[in-house]
Amino acid sequence: MLADLARQCFDLAPDSWEFPESHLVGFALDAAAAVTCSIECLLEGNPQTAVCAADHVYSSIDGFVVEKYGPFSYLPGRFNEEWKIVKHPIVQAELRHQEDDLRYLERSVRVDEETVAHLRRRSESRGVELRALLEEAASTWSGH
Repeated sequence: MLADLARQCFDLAPDSWEFPESHLVGFALDAAAAVTCSIECLLEGNPQTAVCAADHVYSSIDGFVVEKYGPFSYLPGRFNEEWKIVKHPIVQAELRHQEDDLRYLERSVRVDEETVAHLRRRSESRGVELRALLEEAASTWSGH
């Protein structure tokens, strides 16, 4: 059943060639990939799939910050402004949450239903926090 859900999620993700003009495709692809990786982690127990999910979440948040506050300079020989993205409160909140989850998992004797339920509760409360940060940022967004 979970494998079917992962496959469906992957299959429903938009293809970038179908929406070449939309900057939102990357966010949708990251969301679908994060969910797919999370389900695969539950099925396989492979920590790399958890890393895959976290990477797609970070990529989406990074993309949001670049959309809202960019463009940033990446020209050779010029100061790299990646630090502006990394230091942004939304990015910092996500990095703290990911670090907290890793520490929790390191302290866990085993990953069982209780561990997953605990992480799910943390994720839900973090979603509320992240949503508030995103709504605050979006309310001041004068671009796109």
